[in-house]
Amino acid sequence: MKAKRWSEVLIPPRIRWHRIQATLFLALALLVTSAGAFLELHPLEIAQGIPHSADVAGRALPPNFSILWTRPKLLASLGETVSVAFLATLGGGTIALLLSTFAAANTTPHPLARALVRGILAFERSMPVFVILLIVQVAVGFGPFSAMLAILVGSIGLFGKLFADAIEAVDPRPIEALSAIGASRWQRIRYGIVPGAMPTIVSHWLYAFDINFRSAIALGVVGGGGLGFEFYLSQKLLRHDDMLALTILIGVLIFMTERVSDAIRRRLLQSAGP
Repeated sequence: MKAKRWSEVLIPPRIRWHRIQATLFLALALLVTSAGAFLELHPLEIAQGIPHSADVAGRALPPNFSILWTRPKLLASLGETVSVAFLATLGGGTIALLLSTFAAANTTPHPLARALVRGILAFERSMPVFVILLIVQVAVGFGPFSAMLAILVGSIGLFGKLFADAIEAVDPRPIEALSAIGASRWQRIRYGIVPGAMPTIVSHWLYAFDINFRSAIALGVVGGGGLGFEFYLSQKLLRHDDMLALTILIGVLIFMTERVSDAIRRRLLQSAGP
């Protein structure tokens, strides 16, 4: 029989668990306090800003929905944002899908190619979209085209990994059955891997559009055009009622985009079967 340590004999399990909880709580409190100190957070300043926030909220109500038909460039800005998200998702997803065939273990032509592509995807994934936008703007200037390129590049790393993981997660039994009847490598990929991975890949692709639509709005504030620039313009002009109307419009658009994407994803997964 294994001898118990002295701490297990002298300290009951319930007390040990409470000590662990207290230690974790103190560690979390120390981390929160350190982060607040780095950010120079002062609770008194937050309390002093409440009246100003209430004043801004009062000037934002009611929201000025008339800008939807009185601001002539708003519809064009909406079209820019949707176009940026769509083209970036289509281009980035296509490149990510091609790279994922080299990054997946069951489709890569060589393990070294898999390691190389995985490394490239990891490096690209580590670069924030905002940093990519600054680099792209040096080459092509400001505007929605630079935002589209930045989001396209930013989509490759993340969704290349997701696509590769989806390919690797395919049930190997159909592939083994095809190998048993003498199918070639291309036939195993075409008839064994693609049907099993495609519903998940398309689901990730639609999810990419959700993310890229939000990114297109955010990058518009820093020179990417679209709805983000309209929001930035309203903020500079202190038109808080316009800002609230745009915020509600953006929220409705994101909600509708998510609902459509979710419906398509469910339909694809149901058609794929178990």
